[in-house]
Amino acid sequence: MCDYSKASQARKRKLEELEGKLQSIKGKEFEVQSQVKRVKLSRTEDDADELERLVSKISELKKRKEELAVLNAQYQDSDPEVIAKEKLDINIARDAANRWTDNIFAVKSWIKNKFGMEEATINKQFEISPELDYIE
Repeated sequence: MCDYSKASQARKRKLEELEGKLQSIKGKEFEVQSQVKRVKLSRTEDDADELERLVSKISELKKRKEELAVLNAQYQDSDPEVIAKEKLDINIARDAANRWTDNIFAVKSWIKNKFGMEEATINKQFEISPELDYIE
């Protein structure tokens, strides 16, 4: 019988402790709610004016960002990375043109040796410019 009363007393003590915590939390909740009400009431037109000013500032900054993006696009051709890529593309194109020019000279040489034609005749027949030369 002694064990039952100890368990009962422990439960009563735990219940009283939890009820005390509940009352404490309810008191804190009431304080927080009253603080929220005070803050809501303390907002003035100054806050609205400040908000309006910040919204207009955001709008101005967005416009400025768009202007800078357009300006950036205009100067993108001057970007060192773009210039380096263009130089690389130019070198590749020059090498390809010189390779084809070399092929043309090789075919002209073969025709001269195989058929005994003069270079001027070959140029005229195949519409090859006599000024054709390698690109430096």
